[in-house]
Amino acid sequence: MEETDHKLECEVQGQLTELLFRNALVALIANLVTGAMLAYVNVSIHAAWQPALLWWMGLAAAALGRYAHARLFQRRRPDALSASRWRHRYVALTGLVAAVWGGGAVMFMWTAPDTARLFTGLLVAGLVAGSATVLAPVLSALYWFTGLISVPLLLSILWNASAPIHVGFALIVVVMTLAIFSSARYLHQTIRASILLGLERGNMVSRLEEANSAIEAANNAKSAFLATMSHEIRTPLNGILGMAQALKSADTLSAEQRKDYAGVILDSGQLLLAILNDILDISRIEAGRMALSATPMAVEPWLMDTVRAFEPVAQGKGLCLSATWHGPPERRYSADALRLRQMLSNLINNAVKFTAQGAVQVDATELEAEGGRAVLQVRVTDTGVGMSQSVQDRLFVPFTQADSSITREYGGSGLGLSIVRRLAQLMGGEISVRSAPDEGACFMFEVPVEIDRESTLSLPAVPDRPAPAAATVSAPETVVAGAPVLLVDDNPINRRVAEIMLGQFGLEVVQATNGQECLDRLDAGLRPVFILMDVQMPVLDGLSATRLIREREAREYCRRTPVIALTGGVFEDDATRCRDAGMDDFLAKPLDATQFRRVVTRWLDGAGAPTADS
Repeated sequence: MEETDHKLECEVQGQLTELLFRNALVALIANLVTGAMLAYVNVSIHAAWQPALLWWMGLAAAALGRYAHARLFQRRRPDALSASRWRHRYVALTGLVAAVWGGGAVMFMWTAPDTARLFTGLLVAGLVAGSATVLAPVLSALYWFTGLISVPLLLSILWNASAPIHVGFALIVVVMTLAIFSSARYLHQTIRASILLGLERGNMVSRLEEANSAIEAANNAKSAFLATMSHEIRTPLNGILGMAQALKSADTLSAEQRKDYAGVILDSGQLLLAILNDILDISRIEAGRMALSATPMAVEPWLMDTVRAFEPVAQGKGLCLSATWHGPPERRYSADALRLRQMLSNLINNAVKFTAQGAVQVDATELEAEGGRAVLQVRVTDTGVGMSQSVQDRLFVPFTQADSSITREYGGSGLGLSIVRRLAQLMGGEISVRSAPDEGACFMFEVPVEIDRESTLSLPAVPDRPAPAAATVSAPETVVAGAPVLLVDDNPINRRVAEIMLGQFGLEVVQATNGQECLDRLDAGLRPVFILMDVQMPVLDGLSATRLIREREAREYCRRTPVIALTGGVFEDDATRCRDAGMDDFLAKPLDATQFRRVVTRWLDGAGAPTADS
């Protein structure tokens, strides 16, 4: 704020200086004409012409010097910061002109008759009064000019005073000088306020233009994002809807064809889910809501498992996909293995996507291992299409690809690399790329990690899941076929999907459409093995219903019924709200069959523990 005020003050002073120099020609003409008139009248009444001429020539020299300085300033146009030096020199030259005028006033009035004294006094007073408008932009120039003229004039009047009228004349000079100072100060403040208002208005206009440009850029980015997302979402939707319609309308499909169509629907749904996850990830990172979770990890198994997931696609394109760990064998680190896998998967996916033939090589190594810390470096090198420097400059911007033809040929939302960079920066690292057209590319990220020395010494590995919470959740000792499960969801399609997935366990599925119906079922005597509870529902939401269930169990000393959250909220604080409400587990929509089976089996086996699976 102080820096902004200082800059604004410099701009104000610069414009005041320009206004002062702009009046230099008027000041020159006024000095030459008024000086010539004063000399001529006094010579014609009483003064000798030789000293009068010398005085006028001195005045002309001083006034011309000041004018030349002003002209030089106008040609060079110095900035606001250096204008102060020019202003100080102009004030000094103004003082010199004033000193010449003060000397002339004393010279012409010292032995002059009253008529010449009166003329000289009035002429000099008029000159001083006129200078107020010319010198008002810089008050110091006005003060010097008025003071160096008025003081000698006043002293000369008082020294030669022989009648009361002379003292009265001196008083008039004093009052006139004070009036000039007052009016000049007011004029200066008015000029300064006008300049300041103009600058602030100009700054406001600039800020408005910048804001307008930012809004236009945001609108363009939004439009580009919507267009890209529309394309990316419609592609898997076409697979889902197209295959679903084919399954529904065709009566003569073989079992193999039906399986193939279902596979297309499943693949398209997973692609759609991946797009949504990318959008959620970038929004969480930009909102500062992405939390890292460091756990012990062995790099070599992590590396091989990540690469193995892409082998079928690479083999289908005839690519050689390989990975090598160059670091110390059996080394373990404390890092967020899930996010590191996400980063590496994005890079491998891009490398395989943009490589038509050749190989994709993944290398990982340890750098700068010291004091229990190290830098994990991961490189993904391919022999693909490569890219120019201009493409590399915008490569990590969200929703950006090399050009529109890339989107048409290869697809993709342009979010992957942006997520990788944001995650690397969140971990305290960075990502870089080396590439050239038709020469492939090498992406490399480096992140600091903690060396897990205890795990390196082959101590028991930390389990993947957090330890069970203190709350005790019980399940029936024996779950028999037909045991009831309470499914609570307001959406009939969601209930249908969950009911089908529950069908493999041979359980009786009792349905409710909101939290109040759930409570009514329990009040009627239903004792389910567990409850699958949607979070957002009309009448009574899942969180409120769970709190009421827990209150009733505590009040009546009932067995604690496991409650598993079913929700479309996938942020960490969504899981936290579910746990705080008393829910015991967490399943995110859309439901994944493998994850669903694992969670349900855990609670049927009586080994459930509060988790936050997503």
